[in-house]
Amino acid sequence: MEYRNPKYNSNGTIDCEINHPKHGWIPFTANPEDTGAEFDVAALVTEMVESDTVLPYEAPDPEEALAHYRASLTPLSFSQLLIGLVSEQWITEAEGEAWLEGNGLPAAVSTVISQLPPEKRFTAKARALRMSVANRLDPLVAALSQAEGKTPEDVDLFWETYSQT
Repeated sequence: MEYRNPKYNSNGTIDCEINHPKHGWIPFTANPEDTGAEFDVAALVTEMVESDTVLPYEAPDPEEALAHYRASLTPLSFSQLLIGLVSEQWITEAEGEAWLEGNGLPAAVSTVISQLPPEKRFTAKARALRMSVANRLDPLVAALSQAEGKTPEDVDLFWETYSQT
């Protein structure tokens, strides 16, 4: 099997590209225990290792890995967000009810929006009032959590907890 760009991954197997007879060059993870392929993967791994061309595994930068993790967190629905904010007492239940009914924003959210440049306030207010989902890296989430004295790790835990609600 023709291959290129072999590199160890975090699992100890080898990521590479193979020249598939039907599909051309495709990504492939070579695991010597793989018996489901149409070719002898163990023999391919041996060939790659013996060629001494397999690049070592490089652990991702911790900051990049954390940013990737946060970006990959499942968005919270509006109801999940409100349940969490009220449960964790970031906003009062009355503020949550008013926001849920579209009758106003919690004081903390209004304060965050009022601190934005004037040209960004309407957009932020409209997005907050008619929110369907909240993303972990949304600037409003970051500003609200900072205003509430929460660390990024606190917000991660909040997201992990209330994404299950």
